Amino acid sequence: MREARVRSLYFGEMLSRYTKRKQWVQGLSLGFSSAAVVTVVREPWPAVTAALAAVVAIANAWAISTNLDQTLLTLATLRTSWEDLRIEYGDLWSKWYEDGAPSRFAALQRRANDLGMLASAGAPWDKKAVARWEQFVDSELGGKDAARPEPTE
Repeated sequence: MREARVRSLYFGEMLSRYTKRKQWVQGLSLGFSSAAVVTVVREPWPAVTAALAAVVAIANAWAISTNLDQTLLTLATLRTSWEDLRIEYGDLWSKWYEDGAPSRFAALQRRANDLGMLASAGAPWDKKAVARWEQFVDSELGGKDAARPEPTE
């Protein structure tokens, strides 16, 4: 349950981080390639027009080469799946004595393993961010008031 909470928070942070990157790429592309900008800077500074085009090309090439759209989809899937798993672990924790609890636990463990494989195949791993979320969750579980860690970029 602890690990599911940590990973849910971690992948939520990564989703936010990568969404901001996607917004920057889209904003640069839209802003720097717009006809209004090109028209305004073309006459007095022709080199600026070329530089703006280069920035747009580089930003879009980076987004494509890093498979940014697929990474965002993977991060969103991981965020929601780990949170669902955390909730199910919590439900099982409160009903550990019921028939079928061991088999439910085994099924949850298999799902956690599947999510781990998905993460290792298509998600970023930032050890420092994971450590921050581990400290936060440990403080939650210990009953301490802890400030939610600020995402880093």
